[in-house]
Amino acid sequence: MKVIGIETSSIQGGVSILEETDNSITLQRSTAFRRGLVHGKLLVPALDKLLKRAHWRKDKIDLVAVDIGPGSYTGLRVGLAIAKTMAYALKTKIVGVVSLDVLVRNVSANDVHQYICPVIDARWNQVYTAIYEKSADGYKRRTDYLAITPEDLLKVINRYRGEILLFGDGLRAYSDIFKRLANRAEFAPEHLWLPSAANVATLGYESYQSGKRDDPIKLLPLYLRLTEAELNLKSCKRRTTG
Repeated sequence: MKVIGIETSSIQGGVSILEETDNSITLQRSTAFRRGLVHGKLLVPALDKLLKRAHWRKDKIDLVAVDIGPGSYTGLRVGLAIAKTMAYALKTKIVGVVSLDVLVRNVSANDVHQYICPVIDARWNQVYTAIYEKSADGYKRRTDYLAITPEDLLKVINRYRGEILLFGDGLRAYSDIFKRLANRAEFAPEHLWLPSAANVATLGYESYQSGKRDDPIKLLPLYLRLTEAELNLKSCKRRTTG
């Protein structure tokens, strides 16, 4: 089984390919883009280069796994458009995965923290986040996917009494706020702060093996809140009717 992973929710982004042979999966190739939301320019050329190096034909791809967010609105639209076009044109399967779940895969299964919390900068004084708890077979999500203020996230975290590990670019954006947790939380090193295309491919493959299937026509970004354009439109309507 040949799988492509597309990650465009973050400021970096990337593509990855992995292959299942004899009931095991092997990462064949992976590349990360330079930072700066250049996904629209780099995604297709990078993918073509990976496929060429692996000697894969596009019509032999079995699954496209794509990060549906939350994250950069522009990046998500780029990644989803290409993933859905490929799935539709090649008649291959597609699976969407959530960027917060992808980030969680950066943390080792041997990590000793009872809880972990990815924190993605959502701008406008908000973060995208969720709380995950350690279990016998990995970390399991214990809250909804959230778009909340950093201050409100501190309140959520304080409901959980075990050790907690924080990671993600939201820690940098709101460092003064999260420093208040210094006595009870640990901050993961920065190389764990961004989702990777390799994790997208792996998580997509596992989801597919568990029976998940997405419709390429109906698959949508997970925004968790209104886009800036929608907020502006809503504000204009209020002014017009007010």
